[in-house]
Amino acid sequence: MRHRWPGNIRELRNVIERGVIIAKGPMLTPADLPGLADMSTPAAPIASGSLAPGMTVDDMERKLIDVTLAHTGGNKTKAAAMLGISVKTLHNKLKAAGIEAADAESGS
Repeated sequence: MRHRWPGNIRELRNVIERGVIIAKGPMLTPADLPGLADMSTPAAPIASGSLAPGMTVDDMERKLIDVTLAHTGGNKTKAAAMLGISVKTLHNKLKAAGIEAADAESGS
């Protein structure tokens, strides 16, 4: 309640829904709301050198997944929540990119 909410009600609802999914106890705590913590400080921008004309959306998606997994220390549940996708979808995207589960956890 003390958080200065920068987004709209849909964003708030998504953060709460993700928190309920990953919560470890019967009550939501700030630790269960990774999206809320991330909104309080601006995300680190992707270096402009990583964007290039002709780069595919799949390439950018892969970079975003890599950066998010690195940010979460390889925690796929938290990474999926931050990305707004299910863990199963994250696993499918990693598999489609040819990344083994152990590679993704190590951040490579």
